[in-house]
Amino acid sequence: MPVTFSLLVVREPFPYQTLAARVRELANLGMSKHAIARALGVDWKTVRKALERFT
Repeated sequence: MPVTFSLLVVREPFPYQTLAARVRELANLGMSKHAIARALGVDWKTVRKALERFT
């Protein structure tokens, strides 16, 4: 008897996950969280999350 099941639906990654590498690169250049946020067009809290979770 064959067993069938549906695959899980994959959601889009959160913005901080997709921006993490660029945020880290800009932070290493000495930019502040607010400056990085302005440069990338996101909220500074998104930048903070990226730095906290991926550095």
